[in-house]
Order: sequence, then C-alpha cells, then structure tokens
Amino acid sequence: MSDLKQSTKKALIWSALDKFGQQLFLMVSGILSMRLLDPSAFGLVAPLALYSGLAMILSEGGLSAALIRKTNASRVDYNTMFWYNFGLGILLYTVLFFAAPWVAAYNRMPQLTLIARVQFLGILILSFGQIQYANLIRHSRFKQLGIANVTAVMVSSLTVVGLALLGFGVWALVAQYLLHAFTQTVMRWVLSGFIPGWMFSGKSFRELFGFSSRIIVGSVANNISNNLYASVLGSHMPTYRLGLYNQANKVKNTSVDVITHIFGNSLYLMLSQLQEDPLRFRQAFRKSLRTVSFLLFPAFLGLMAVAPSLVWVTIGQEWMPAVPYIRILCFSGICYSLSYIYGYAFKARGRTDITLAFDIVSALLLVCFLLVTIRHGLIAALWADVACRLIVLIGYGTAVVGTFGFRLREQLWDAAPYALLAVAMAAGVMTLPCLIASSWWLLPTQIAAGSFFYLGMSKLLGSQILEEIVETFRKKKKKRASEPPLSEGTQT
Repeated sequence: MSDLKQSTKKALIWSALDKFGQQLFLMVSGILSMRLLDPSAFGLVAPLALYSGLAMILSEGGLSAALIRKTNASRVDYNTMFWYNFGLGILLYTVLFFAAPWVAAYNRMPQLTLIARVQFLGILILSFGQIQYANLIRHSRFKQLGIANVTAVMVSSLTVVGLALLGFGVWALVAQYLLHAFTQTVMRWVLSGFIPGWMFSGKSFRELFGFSSRIIVGSVANNISNNLYASVLGSHMPTYRLGLYNQANKVKNTSVDVITHIFGNSLYLMLSQLQEDPLRFRQAFRKSLRTVSFLLFPAFLGLMAVAPSLVWVTIGQEWMPAVPYIRILCFSGICYSLSYIYGYAFKARGRTDITLAFDIVSALLLVCFLLVTIRHGLIAALWADVACRLIVLIGYGTAVVGTFGFRLREQLWDAAPYALLAVAMAAGVMTLPCLIASSWWLLPTQIAAGSFFYLGMSKLLGSQILEEIVETFRKKKKKRASEPPLSEGTQT
C-alpha cells in the first residue's frame, strides 16, 4: 500500500508541474494574443472544436484507457493500437477535408473552408502519437509526459504571439494548433522510447475494443456537450460575440483541465490497481474527492469573484463583455469537474456502462436545454448548461451509493466544508471593489486576501488535506537537501 501511495503522490506532483507549466505559457500567450487579435479571429476557429474533438475521439478509439487498464499488455497490443489510430486518423481527415465546405456553410462563414482544411491536419498528426502517450501513462512516466506537453505548449505559444505581431490574424491561431500537435507528437516519440513494428492482431483489437467501445460513445457524447454551444452559436450570432463566448469558455475549460489532469491520470491508475479491493478502493476515492474539493471550489469561486478585475488588467476593456459569461461558466466548471472525477472512478472499476449512460444523458439534456433557451439569449443558454451539469452530478452521486457503498451523506461531508469555505472567501473578495477603485491594485489584493483567508481558515479548522500537501512538499525539500553534492571527481 505504501508503494502505491508513494507512486500516486509522485504522479500527482509531476502531473501538477506538467499542467501548471503548460498553463503558465498558455496564460502568457493567451493574454498577448487576445490583446493582439480581434475577438472575431477567435470566433472563426471556435466552431471547429466540435469536429476536431469528434475525429480525435474516433481515431484514438478509447484504446489508450483500455491499454492502461490491461494488466498484461503485450507489444502486439501496442502495435495493434498504433496502426488502428493512424489508419483511422487518415480516414477521418479525408472525410473532414471534403466536409469543410458544409461546415463553413452551416456556420455562415465562407472563409472557414480553407481554415478548417488546414487545422484538421492536426488530427492526423496527433493520431501518430497516441500509443506513445499510453505507454508513458502506463509506466507512470509522468515526468517525461510533462516535458513533452510543456515543450509543445512553449513552442506553439511563442509561435502564436510572433505570428499575431506580424499580422497573420486567425492563421496565427491555426499555426498554434498545428505546431502544438506536431511538437507534442515528436516529443512523445522521443521520450517514450517505443517504436512500432509491423504487427496487427484482430484478437488483440477485439479485446481492447470490447472495453473501449463504451468509452468511445461516452467520449463522443462528452465532446458534444463541451463543444456544442460554439458550433450552434456560430450560426446564431456574429463572430465577435462568438469569440467572446469562446474565450470565456476556454477560461472555464482551462480551469477544468488543470484540476482533472492533475488528478485524473494518477487517480485512474491508482484506482485501477485497487479495483479488486472494494474497501481500499472506496477509501482511496473518498480521499481523492476531498483533495479535489479542497482545490476545486476556491479555484472556480475565486475566479468568479475576481473576473472583472482579471479581464480588465490582463486583456483589456474590449473583452469586458465576456465577464458575465465567465462567471456563469464557473458554476458549470465545478459540476463538470466533479462529474469527471466520479467518471474516472467508475472507469477504473470497469463500469463504463455507467459513465456511458451519464455522458449520453448529459449530451441529450444539453441539446434539449439549448434548443429551448437559445431564443432567449446566450445568458439563458449558459444557465441551462449549469442546470444540465448539476443534474448529471447529482446522478453520479446517487450512482456511487449503489456501486461503491459511498453514501450521499458521506459525499456531502467530504466536499461541503471546502465549498462553504470557498463561498465565504468569494463573498469577501467581491466586497473589495467597494474599497479599492483601481483594478491594477484591486486584482493582486483580491488574490492575496482570498488565498490568505482560505488557507488560513483551512489551517485553523485542521484540514487534513492541507497538512498532507504541506508535508509532501516538506519531505521533498528535505530529500533534496539530504542528497550529497557531486564530488570534484564527478563534476563535468
């Protein structure tokens, strides 16, 4: 158990460093590109996310999760997955290449045809490196995975800023997507050390696909839920407003991605190893829920509280109309992130039928809510999104009771203290604009005051999660300090 605990902690640390490293570059490049480019440029590429996401899901086929979960994966399994991914990637790009004019016509953007055909090349590039990604995750090589991800983000971020400065407009965003895909794929090949061979096994494919088929359908439904709004709104509003919504949604998705990425891979790996021990499985999942809640609620409610000053200081007055969108989407982000963590637990136990059902229900609800509310404006549609996410989260919490024996009262007991503390923090932070007029002074004051209040109250209330996080970094610091320095003979 101690070995599993240590490997999980190490995975969490490297996942955190990976994601925060990526977000540092994305934040800087995002701020600069949003100052250099008009919101309409972001609105032009927004509808493409739905089609790119669907193609990547079908290309990957859910086989990564199946391979990671399989206890005795062979080289034949790896090669079968590689050639499936790559072959389907070619097929899907061909389909989307010829479908691009219809995508442009539906969104009433004639210039989108060429943009789509170029950007969809990223699907083909990424399909070439999925097996390397699965190999790194399966062997807990989160450090190498982080290096690949951060390098790709760094190169693509520098590119988008440079091209935006040179006046390339929307093509700077297309280049960013393509270069990120290319760099990430190359780095995965270099760092994983896996070179595919000419092998393909129908038996291996059927075995892996038997588990992953439900994941595929669920991922398709999930992708529709995440990107449906941008696609539908593209035919109902100007690209300027679509760009405002798209970037507000990207802020929410970035926050969701940070939380789920840090915990998702390591949680799935840990729970997969405990799937035969229900008691330890439930204990590990409860602790994970507390840890996620400790970070999740202050992150989103804090973002909601500082949104006006954050937008004003970072990207300017032109983007201030996006503030209401960001605030509403923060509530959606909380529900979605918690549902995602629940989904990982069900997948680790092999209950992909449950996650599939919730993904389909979520997509159907979202379509129905959107069709009803879109006529009343974007704000109404966004609140409908929150309602949909909340319904799905309640459903997940109910399903956990029967599957894991994790009662609703216990779930609320694990998450509610951090939610209430974060609400108090956000309420206090939102009163500060009454005392400080300048946004340049207001933003750092809000961040400092909110952090001090939340961490201070967590310490006073004896938060075990905070103590464990502090102890983990303290041990890491002591370990580094105790390492002997290089002798003169070993120095280079």
